[in-house]
Amino acid sequence: DNFSILFFWNQKNYYIGGLDPIFQYDYSPRLYWEYYFLSKDITDEFTCGDLDCSPEGRKETYMALTDDFNAKYVFIEQKRNPVFYSFLEQDPRFEKKFSSANNRETVFLIKR
Repeated sequence: DNFSILFFWNQKNYYIGGLDPIFQYDYSPRLYWEYYFLSKDITDEFTCGDLDCSPEGRKETYMALTDDFNAKYVFIEQKRNPVFYSFLEQDPRFEKKFSSANNRETVFLIKR
């Protein structure tokens, strides 16, 4: 639900999520599920490329973000995703670059 605001202010960036996840699923079911597990705060150190989250379908979160999504930053709301937020804050491969005054939104740089 933050996509509209982010896109309005910066249309030059590449966003992995948008208004309707059905388009993300249509593009790639595997990427959809990887994003789903992280955005729903179900997993942190790994994400899954299928609904069953089988061991064969698991992928380390850092690798999914860098290799599969080609992400440079992670925009996160701490209250919405406390498990994933804690993981990002503790993993040295992610650097906190911005936190809003009320600590509602945070942006992490993904180190390469």
